[in-house]
Formats: sequence, C-alpha cells, structure tokens
Amino acid sequence: MNLIVDIGNTRTKIALFEKNTLVKKAFWTDNALEELNGLLGREKIDASVLSVSGSENRAIETLLKSAGFFIRLDSGTPVPIINKYKTPQTLGVDRLAAIVGLYALNQKDPLNGYNVAIDTGTCVTYDFLSKNNEYRGGNISPGLRMRLQAMHHFTARLPLATLQNPESGFIGDDTDSALRYGALAGLRAEISGMILLWSKKLEPVRAVLCGGDAETIFNYEPLHNAFHEPDLTAIGLNYILNFNYKPENNLPSSP
Repeated sequence: MNLIVDIGNTRTKIALFEKNTLVKKAFWTDNALEELNGLLGREKIDASVLSVSGSENRAIETLLKSAGFFIRLDSGTPVPIINKYKTPQTLGVDRLAAIVGLYALNQKDPLNGYNVAIDTGTCVTYDFLSKNNEYRGGNISPGLRMRLQAMHHFTARLPLATLQNPESGFIGDDTDSALRYGALAGLRAEISGMILLWSKKLEPVRAVLCGGDAETIFNYEPLHNAFHEPDLTAIGLNYILNFNYKPENNLPSSP
C-alpha cells in the first residue's frame, strides 16, 4: 500500500493507493500527526511520499520515515517528465505533483497537444505539460478566498463575504452577494478566458481542474475543454512514488 501525505496551506490531505488505484482519502485540518499515527497502526504501508507546500511538520516526516520506504518530494526528486522551468528549485512541490498527475492521466488518454493543470487553492496555478512530456511553466493568480479577503482587508467598509452554499449568480443584490459573485464569477471568467487564449495560441488544450475550490468553480457553470479531477495531485504523488520505489531492490528510505 502506498501512502500519500500532502501538507498544504490550510489542511493535510492523505491518500492510500494500491499500485495506481486510489482506495481511501481523508482531509485533516488539525491533529494530523495523531491521525496519521493511528492510520499507520491500522494499515500496512509499504512506501510513502510527503509533499509540503504549507508549514513544516518534522514530526510527520520522522513518523513516515519509520514506516518503510519514504521520499520527500523536492526539486531533486526523479520524476517522469522533462522539467523546463528556469528555476526548478522555486517550483512549488504541489505544482510539480499536479504536473506529474497530468502525465499519468495522459498515459491513459493521450492528447496531441497541451494538458494544463489548474489548481484552485490559496492561489490558482496554471501549469502546462506538452505532448512531449515537457513542463513548460505556467501562471499564478489569487485564489477565490484570497480575493474575498483582499477586498475586505484593503477597504474600510467592505465585509468579509463567505462562500457557504454559493448559488449561481452574476449580479449581486446586496454587498455580500456582490462580493461573492464578483470573486466567484470573476475567477471562473479568468479560467475560461485563459483556456480560450491557450486554445488560440497553442495546440489542442485540455484543462484539468483540481484543488479545494475546483468543485465550487466547476459546478458554477461548465467550462469548455475542461474537466474536474479532484485527486490530480494525489495521483501525481503516487506516480512519483511508484517511479522511485523499486521493492525488488529493497531500497532504503531516502534521507
């Protein structure tokens, strides 16, 4: 069994894979170490991978190292793509995992063009993988909640709007809905416009949405040439783990 641990800015995400099949996943906002320790007591883990894009948690890393073969994803980890990023050491590991997730999906359903990962988390990241499996870079913009927080923080009177049960709409009839529609419809329009621009400038483009706000954005209104894969990052991390873990060689955990 492969264990995937992804520490983000707001929560810790875990997934269990049997080879390439996802069998279980969970999200923890606190007590991640205790939850993980309990999981290791219940499941037989052969190998694990750790991705950290949020706050460091050395205790979790130490725990995973004690459970079998272990890798921590960084810019030096071997991956099955060609990384053309000019500063690979500054590329977020969450972005790298999503790119490899694109690679894994493309093995099943090849596209003679560009696959694009759109990760809608604290920030929205757009990352391009060519038909030759080259990572060509991408873009970063403010995420949905960051937009709402910025409007509240940088103005004297605007409240902090919420996204609870966000219904579809385009014109707000009070301040809260005006802020909510502005952020949600605006981000959706940004993503749709980006896909349209890429489709004109590049070869055929297939966009894959993932991240915490992807379902909200995707359900708001369908997006052309795009689909929602909530487990894209976990799929990529599992692929990286399988790419590095060779049980027949009895490899030790990486330092």
